[in-house]
Amino acid sequence: VGTLPDCLGRLTQLQELNFEYNKLTGTLPSSLSALTELTFLCASMNLLHGSLPDSYSALRNLQGIVLSQNYLSGPLPDFLTTMTNLTYLDVNNNDLTGTIPANIGNLKNLQFFFIYRNKMTGTLPESWTALQRMEQIAADFNAFTGTLSARLDGLASLQFMSFTDNDLS
Repeated sequence: VGTLPDCLGRLTQLQELNFEYNKLTGTLPSSLSALTELTFLCASMNLLHGSLPDSYSALRNLQGIVLSQNYLSGPLPDFLTTMTNLTYLDVNNNDLTGTIPANIGNLKNLQFFFIYRNKMTGTLPESWTALQRMEQIAADFNAFTGTLSARLDGLASLQFMSFTDNDLS
């Protein structure tokens, strides 16, 4: 049992950071925002809690974020929608709340989006139908409401979509 040390933020040439399947506790250190060359961040299967630090908005080169199976809470931050290189976002099995950011459609390169088994609510934003490169989306076991958009044909690359056990009508 230990935490991610702040000194990781001094490894400014680091491109990939993977701490999957450990017993890390505490929060995600804001010092990681100094890793501006980072393309892949993975800390899934740990005991991390708290929210994604706003300072992570500086991580413009990120292509993959995998923070699944922790105890992360709070909403998906709006700054995620400015990470235009992002192709893979996996935050399943956490305690995330709130809605999918309205501007999620800005992530034109997003191919995989996994937010299942959280506590997310609200309607699905119309902009998500603009994700033409999206191949897989799993949003099961949340509390999403409303209807699916009539514009699903914009998801031309979609191969898998699952919204099991929500409150969609």
